[in-house]
Amino acid sequence: MSFGGNDRSRGTIRLRTLRPPGVKTLKGMFDKRDLDDDHLAMTDEAGLDPLLNLLTHAHPTVLARTEACIMSLERWEEGEIVMGSKGYKELYQLMTYKDYACQKEAVWTVAILAGISENNHEGIIKDIGWLPLLHLARETKPKEEELQRGSVTAISNLCLNEECHEMIIKEGGLDLLKNLARTTTDLRLKRPIANAFANLATDEDSVEHVIADGGLELMISFAKESDEELVCGAIHTIANLADNEAMKPLIVEAGGLEVIVNLLKCKDALIVKGATNALANLATNEEYQVKLIDLGIAGPLCNLAKKTKTPEIQLRVVLAINNIVSNPDLREPMREAGVVRPLRSLARSRNHEIRREALDALSELGETVGRRRREKPKAGAVAVTPGRRHKKAAEDDDDDDDEEEERAPAAAITDAEREAMRLQAEKQAREQAEAERAALMAQAAAWKAEAERAAAERAAAEEAAKRAAEAQAAAERSRLAEMEAARMANERAAATEAAAQEGIARAEAQARLAAEQAAAEKQAAEARAAEAQRNADMERMRAETATQEKLQAEAAAAQAAAAASPVGAVHGDDDGEEDDTMTEEDKRVKSELALIMMELWEPKSDEAVEKCLVRLIQLADRVRNRKLIRIAGAIPILVGMLTAADPNLPLTKCQSLSLECIALLSKNVLNREDIRKNGGLSPLVSFVHKKEQKDQVEALKALKECGKSSKNKALLRKAGFIETLIPFTMADQPEEIQCLVLDVLTVLNFNDPQSQQAMRDAKGVPPLVNLVHSPKVEIQKRAVRTLGAVGGGNRKLQTLIRKTKVLPHIVKLLDHADAEVAKAAGGAVASLVDNDLHNQTLVLKAGGIKSLIAQLGSPNDSLVEQACAALRACVKNFKKAQNAVRTAGAVVSLVKLLSSSYESVIIHATGCLMEVARGNTKNQDAICYGGAVSLIVASLHTNSPVLQYHACGLLWAVAKGSKKRRQAFIKAKAVPPLKMLCNSPSEQVAKGAQWGLEVLGQK
Repeated sequence: MSFGGNDRSRGTIRLRTLRPPGVKTLKGMFDKRDLDDDHLAMTDEAGLDPLLNLLTHAHPTVLARTEACIMSLERWEEGEIVMGSKGYKELYQLMTYKDYACQKEAVWTVAILAGISENNHEGIIKDIGWLPLLHLARETKPKEEELQRGSVTAISNLCLNEECHEMIIKEGGLDLLKNLARTTTDLRLKRPIANAFANLATDEDSVEHVIADGGLELMISFAKESDEELVCGAIHTIANLADNEAMKPLIVEAGGLEVIVNLLKCKDALIVKGATNALANLATNEEYQVKLIDLGIAGPLCNLAKKTKTPEIQLRVVLAINNIVSNPDLREPMREAGVVRPLRSLARSRNHEIRREALDALSELGETVGRRRREKPKAGAVAVTPGRRHKKAAEDDDDDDDEEEERAPAAAITDAEREAMRLQAEKQAREQAEAERAALMAQAAAWKAEAERAAAERAAAEEAAKRAAEAQAAAERSRLAEMEAARMANERAAATEAAAQEGIARAEAQARLAAEQAAAEKQAAEARAAEAQRNADMERMRAETATQEKLQAEAAAAQAAAAASPVGAVHGDDDGEEDDTMTEEDKRVKSELALIMMELWEPKSDEAVEKCLVRLIQLADRVRNRKLIRIAGAIPILVGMLTAADPNLPLTKCQSLSLECIALLSKNVLNREDIRKNGGLSPLVSFVHKKEQKDQVEALKALKECGKSSKNKALLRKAGFIETLIPFTMADQPEEIQCLVLDVLTVLNFNDPQSQQAMRDAKGVPPLVNLVHSPKVEIQKRAVRTLGAVGGGNRKLQTLIRKTKVLPHIVKLLDHADAEVAKAAGGAVASLVDNDLHNQTLVLKAGGIKSLIAQLGSPNDSLVEQACAALRACVKNFKKAQNAVRTAGAVVSLVKLLSSSYESVIIHATGCLMEVARGNTKNQDAICYGGAVSLIVASLHTNSPVLQYHACGLLWAVAKGSKKRRQAFIKAKAVPPLKMLCNSPSEQVAKGAQWGLEVLGQK
């Protein structure tokens, strides 16, 4: 006998195995003539990264077959991406090459195609076949495990299609998967095997084959593993097997119930979904219900009913509960576990299936949607149920009030109770009908005779019952009328008394309100004032921090771009467009460019082209001419020459000159965009590997400038250019090449978290740390600068760099004899300690504060500027460092810098003093009474919005918290310029001025 019936089981679930997606290339990086944007977009959307990877293969045949595969992709009306027959044939050829990389990417392409759409399965089986996949899954060589993983994943995904199940079993695929599951320790093999078993178990014809030869025990053991993805596949296999009645005893004997109960406590939603599905399928049997209760299922099941918000899991949980409470012997354990309250909550679900099962379970327990048990009518009496109570009162009651409510007076039946009673009646009717049908099938002949004999008796009995019911109904109507009259009289009396009480209460409330109103208004005003002050302080700090970070980033970006010139560079840098005025010299250059372009468009000989390119290089050496060269249309021609270069041969003379010209033109902002749009990045990246050092140098120069464009930077990062450059930081390279590589890495990583993450993933930090110790000054300087760019604003990389123990060495470089090395070390310190207390403490202990203070007296203004920026980062929100600055006498030096003739020095000194003074009374006094007040007020009168904002911030930081300091600023006439700055066109300056007036009490 079973309680609940098989109609409450939840069927089977299919799983698919997909390789993690990711974009590694774009059309602009490879410039394949046979490819178009639509097919590349489809390749990217389908997650076919292995095909994109093959576009970088060195062999032309592989490239041609890969392009044919991509061009055979089609988008069906349903939006599915399917490969055409030609593509599968090309994939098969790629799988047969004796090239591990080619085979690996081809096999994974097949696996992904099988996973994204079942419409790909027919083509895979027809044009590729089972034998290659089974062969690769069965045999693998050392260090070629990806072939086996890809083929097993492909077989697993083909199991999604029930039409493939018979072939998989007959061809030996299932036996192969079982052998691999027993012998391998590779989780990346076990996971798709478990998913394949789950998919095969959805087919009743395949179930026997799945459990044969220890298949069920294998899945039970997988379900006990610690890897969540493996456990997910195993528990779904068990759940799908449990949908077959013949499999249920085998699952129970193999220990499946214990596994299911344990997995109900898992935090992974997919695992819980599989466990609840298996539970719902097994809980239809009375014997298994008792075992589940003995295993402690009640607690976890009730917890899931309370906490889960997933409708699928809710439905499976309430199905299992309903099946269990259908057994009268098991209702009390479930009630003691607290199942009633979550069932009442689920009974209000919007999902009609969940609501129906929850109401059935409550009915089995003798409960209603409310908080009371239903009372069964006594013989000879009319059944009544407790009436509706006020909603809030019902919510405030506990379950302990059930007995009192059973004794409450009778009233009208609630809608929810009426619905429950209707459902109970329907359920009883269904059960009675099933019993009658069973009796009819067992004793058909006897039933017919008995029915005919009873028909006459039933007619007479019905007539007598009808008369009795009419008499009883009349008596009942009379009694109800008397009760209604008494109720209405009681209600009128109660209403009269309530009105009197309400009048008294209203008078008392008005009196209290008059007495309390003044106090309440006063408290509200004080609270509003305090809240406004807190909000103003928080807004001020947020805006100040955002502005400071923006200004600091802009200054650091300009400094990084200016400092990143390679060894031996002879050309200047042009990060902006020239004006539109046309000089006589410009007209002459335009005329000459017209003649050069005519020769380049219709070349007569290589010698003539070389002469034109040499002259173009001479013109591009002048900043103003770079814009004119772009307007003349030279960039597409130059890029075309580079694209035509043979990757296996040295560059020709013309190609080498074109590369040199592109390197010069890339110093112009708009020229960088033109180079990218014309496909110039791809050849530049490939030239980095040239054996000719001159061509390498020019390619790196061009990439350094092109990398300053955010779009170019993203494109280079996605194409794996950072990973390409890292080996150059490890091998013994020429100094000029290594310096340029470090410059390019600095540009790509500066203020770009994604590039920083790529650097970390590629393990690029250790080589940089090694180069910091290089005996070559230029390499050491650039390595320190690059390390600062990689760790700037990235807490994970700041921690990683700290663990390499290179920070104390960088601090020592602050005292280096070469001012540029010391400046680079200061920039690295500023980046690595920013908002990192551990690094700030390490720099303080290593003597970094003293070294930076010593730099404040340098005659080199750029070194002083960098020292102020680094010192500001070191003391930010770090009181020990603030005190160290004061005790070392640096406040006087910083105040003196406020009168510097170099505006950038004044800006950074002002920002540094602001962080030194923030929240430190002694430092505030030292700055205020050290002669800074008049200099701060003077900065308010300047025309620089950046300096004005920093001056407002320093005034706020020094004046806050002291009446004497505020008076010092008022006497120095700080209020008039602050009021003027409130109308500044710069929003940040206006806010800073308002804060300054607030702290001086002048708003």
